[in-house]
Amino acid sequence: MNSKYLVYIAATVLVMFFLFSKDKKNADDQTQENEIEENISDQKNSLAVPVKPALVSTDVSGNTLTTATPPEGPRVSDQVQQQFSMHLKAMAKCLALAAPQSIGEKTEPTVENLFANLTSNLGEMVMQMDDWSQTEFIDQGGVRKRVRVDYDYPDNTTPVRRLSMYMINSYNMPEIMSLSADEMNNPNEAYIASLTEGRELTTVEKGSRAYFSDAEELIFSTKNGLLHSVSINKADHSFNCFNLGEEGSSCSCP
Repeated sequence: MNSKYLVYIAATVLVMFFLFSKDKKNADDQTQENEIEENISDQKNSLAVPVKPALVSTDVSGNTLTTATPPEGPRVSDQVQQQFSMHLKAMAKCLALAAPQSIGEKTEPTVENLFANLTSNLGEMVMQMDDWSQTEFIDQGGVRKRVRVDYDYPDNTTPVRRLSMYMINSYNMPEIMSLSADEMNNPNEAYIASLTEGRELTTVEKGSRAYFSDAEELIFSTKNGLLHSVSINKADHSFNCFNLGEEGSSCSCP
């Protein structure tokens, strides 16, 4: 065979071998790159923080309300907790109560913590009743609205409900909405719950009162699950607090 053809054949084989080796290397590199990306993705997934469930609370009628995602730790700042501890100590001094030993430097302003520091001096509560509830929400059209329920106790046992609704205008002022007599006068709890069901709740408030064995009266309100205001009378003394869930809280002993 002519040596010239042998040279051509050898050159062709070398070129094919080079191209095959290059394709194999590219395929191996791509496979390695895909494995690295998969490992990175697996690491990200393993480090992902699970989403916390929504905070579930109940309104004055016992209806389930879904609000915001619960925050980490206490729902208020250290300053608010420190202020509430100071208010509890001031309340004991104002009403001539023995300061409970359980009051620390920081206390979350909740109804449970308030009652824990009252019952040690006043005994167990003998009666509690709701005065009003108020829920603000954003409807499906993006309009802010407010549902308010006021409670009366004509026979001292069974509450009679009176419903009112408001639209919050651009000036942040409530404008009363027209309701029928059946809607306003003692509507059932299922109907009241349906007004805010599935809506984005912004503020849930509740006003209540409680009585203790020596006729001491406690009037208090909550806002989004925290104490907002407190007024308590004992003999000739009274103690009043406002904005307890905020850093600008204040109390007085007139």
